[in-house]
Amino acid sequence: MDKTKLISQDISPIWFILILFQFLICCNPPAPQISDLFAEFDSRTKQQPVRTQKDLEQVLSQLETISFANLDTAYIRKSNSKGDFKSMLQGKTYYNVKGEEVLLFLVDDFRLFEFMAKDEAFTANKKHLLQNLPQESAPGQYLLLNRRLPQKLLELMQELEKAGYNPHGFTINSCYRHPVLNLQMGSASRSRHIAGEAIDLHIRDINQDGQITQDDKTIVLDLLNKTIIKQTGGIGRYPGTMTVHFDVRGYGARWDSY
Repeated sequence: MDKTKLISQDISPIWFILILFQFLICCNPPAPQISDLFAEFDSRTKQQPVRTQKDLEQVLSQLETISFANLDTAYIRKSNSKGDFKSMLQGKTYYNVKGEEVLLFLVDDFRLFEFMAKDEAFTANKKHLLQNLPQESAPGQYLLLNRRLPQKLLELMQELEKAGYNPHGFTINSCYRHPVLNLQMGSASRSRHIAGEAIDLHIRDINQDGQITQDDKTIVLDLLNKTIIKQTGGIGRYPGTMTVHFDVRGYGARWDSY
């Protein structure tokens, strides 16, 4: 009997599929995941979570700054940062965040990208990083961020820990949003997010009782009201949700509805 024919008869369809799968894996290794990107960057840079105001300022000082007057005209047009919004943005200083800089810790282990506008530029930079392309060709992305905002977020985490609560019991939903992105998200037309002065948090198990309830949210709101923000900014309470908004507008404001 022909040996080639005998071998082919011994290979079941399942074995053939497994061999084909292994061949495809070898020739086309899986695309890197974002978690792999984090781990590799942290290992290479030896960065540590940012737990002091001094370290926070040091991170921001590494970034290139650019005034509103010197922003790229294409960005002004695409983000609609003009017209009625110009008075809100004129005189502001932006950060020009490039490539791997988005992976830097800014507040504890919250990374810089969590504070940035999730727009086309954000998606392009993420794709660039995942494809492991040269850093010098990485696209830049503008971030407008009032320094007092991450400072207040760090204060909140410190106060939660001091009170025996979980300082990591929330995620960041949204921070800076340029006018176009803000409109897409259905937010108020003059939202403080546009000026880089506001942040939305999604509250989780703050009191560490194994449940996520309004009690967790109440703990955060009380700290913001009495200790962190008081009458120096706005607080959006949004009853019935696990969302909390706070901002550093410079005067007190409180509201419930979106």
